Order: sequence, then C-alpha cells, then structure tokens
Amino acid sequence: MREKADFQIRLFWILYSVEESQSVYTQKELCEDWSYSRQTVNSALKKLVEQEIIELRPLPGNRKNKQIVLTASGKALVAEIISPLIEAERNSFLKLGEEDGEEFLRLTKSHLELFHREIEQILK
Repeated sequence: MREKADFQIRLFWILYSVEESQSVYTQKELCEDWSYSRQTVNSALKKLVEQEIIELRPLPGNRKNKQIVLTASGKALVAEIISPLIEAERNSFLKLGEEDGEEFLRLTKSHLELFHREIEQILK
C-alpha cells in the first residue's frame, strides 16, 4: 500500500514539474530536480504514457533524452488538479510579504544545500 502511495506521489510531482516548467522539460531534468533514480523516473513515465497523460518525444540531436509533453487528457488533468495547487502555493507565498518571503527563500536554499550534501554522502 505504501509503495503505491509513493508511486502516486511521484506521478503528481512529475505532472507538477512539467506544468511549472512551462518549457521543454526532459527525463534527465526530472531526475536531477527531484533526485529520483533513472529507473524510478522511467517506470513513472511509462505509467503516464500508458494512461495517455503524457508523450515522450526525442529531442533533436539526442534520441536518448526525451521531452515530457502533456497530451490533451494530461492537460485537462493538470488544469483540474495541479494548476489550482500551483496557484494556491503562489498566493500563499505572496501573503508572506516581502521580508518573510525572502527569509523563507533563504532558509529553503540553505536547507536544500544541506540536503544535497547529505544525499551525496549516502551515494558515496
């Protein structure tokens, strides 16, 4: 049960990332942005392709790295679920005000840097 929930969370964040990028977004970027393994990303993307939510398109000059593109049903799903959450996130951040917003970003950046160092230690 936990494994299924984890998988669904990954699918959510993939769709979130594709929508938030608003440009070409690739499998490689997804792995790097979320520190997911290639295997994890590939199995999640395969599921989304099977459900006709995304398409994977080869990039010109690089057939291994593919662009993640929302299908019409994927765009509808994102509009219904992901976009309202992105809007709520933006609105709540704006309500922090400038000073608290800057402090939040500073602390988040610091936390991410420390987190990446910890991950690097685990992977060594």
